[in-house]
Amino acid sequence: MYFTGMLKVSALYSSLGAVNTERVRQAASRQRFEGEETQGPMATQQKQSSSDVRSRRRRRSRPWGWLVTCGIVLVLGGSLFLWHLSASSLPEPSSRVDKGTSRGSAGHLGGFQQMADHPALVQGRVPLLFVSAQYCVFCAAERWALVDALGRFGALSHIDPSQSAATDGFSIPIPTYDFTQAQYASTAVDFQHVDVADRDGNALQQLTAEQQAILNTYDPRGGIPFLIIGDQYVQLSSGYSPALLEGLSFAQVKQDLTNPNSAAAQAIHAEGTRITALLCKIGGKTAMDVCQDGAVQADLAEIP
Repeated sequence: MYFTGMLKVSALYSSLGAVNTERVRQAASRQRFEGEETQGPMATQQKQSSSDVRSRRRRRSRPWGWLVTCGIVLVLGGSLFLWHLSASSLPEPSSRVDKGTSRGSAGHLGGFQQMADHPALVQGRVPLLFVSAQYCVFCAAERWALVDALGRFGALSHIDPSQSAATDGFSIPIPTYDFTQAQYASTAVDFQHVDVADRDGNALQQLTAEQQAILNTYDPRGGIPFLIIGDQYVQLSSGYSPALLEGLSFAQVKQDLTNPNSAAAQAIHAEGTRITALLCKIGGKTAMDVCQDGAVQADLAEIP
């Protein structure tokens, strides 16, 4: 935003400088034309006088040129400073200090970005935090993949059919699950979910202090959906387009998941497999049967 503004202001000052220069040139042209029209013994003297006038005008115009130049420099410098100040105020993509982790490398898998070098475990289990809202279409899409992945490591219950609101450019709601009462039993994954708003945008569930601290570190602007695995890999938005579910009912999506040729099923399974691969890697449980799946192994090979 600051950089764009900087370019606009710079262009404005450049145009003002051009107008100033053109006015000086026109004034000089008019004076030269008047000198050429003068006839008789006074012509030479008047030409010299005109030359003196032009010279004085050019000398008077020079300070304006310097002012324009200085103005451009000041505007550019101020804009760059504001842009740098804004960028510097954003938190570094490093994990929380109390976890003993440091800034991560540029590793990624799909939409997941590595934000810390070392993961954090909760009593030997991989923490998975999903923050969403019931109105959000991208949250609605990601829930299908979470159900796919979490089902490979444990039992997810008390989830009912639901749908998003018609928002974010979608004219109809997107079918999904309701996670507000979800319960999960697993020896490998510690699943936490918070729906911060209902379908009308009203406040619904509250984050704990620890969950809020995680969002303050990795998602200070409050974007949803927010998914973090092992305090190490973060994804904002969904791992595939909600448009693949547009126009389908909840039952139709469930049916499509049994069809390997369905575009929606392929996208959901692919995202679920990426989540599975990260859970396998972070938990150090690559020997588990679920982690030996060919597609999971292929994703594991992509993780640095």
